[in-house]
Amino acid sequence: MKFLSIILGMALFLGPAMKAQNVGIGTTTPTLGKFEIKGAAGTGTTVAVFGTEGAGLSIQKDADGTIIGFIQYRDQTFVNSQGNRFANGYAAILA
Repeated sequence: MKFLSIILGMALFLGPAMKAQNVGIGTTTPTLGKFEIKGAAGTGTTVAVFGTEGAGLSIQKDADGTIIGFIQYRDQTFVNSQGNRFANGYAAILA
């Protein structure tokens, strides 16, 4: 009974402090969403990549807006670059 009351007391005390917090990569103050990524790797424009072992996608920043790359990423900063593939197959972008 004593053990149960200790566990219950800890849960009541720590419960409010254990709420999910915002997580940021490249920022110490993520305020725009629960998960926020700022910046691109190296000198490129690719901000995030998902599923690089196959038919994944990338999110890229550009002077003209945001680009989503399918099986493609860009590691150059100039706008006319079509980028590189990270898997075999047809690559495409959605600007």
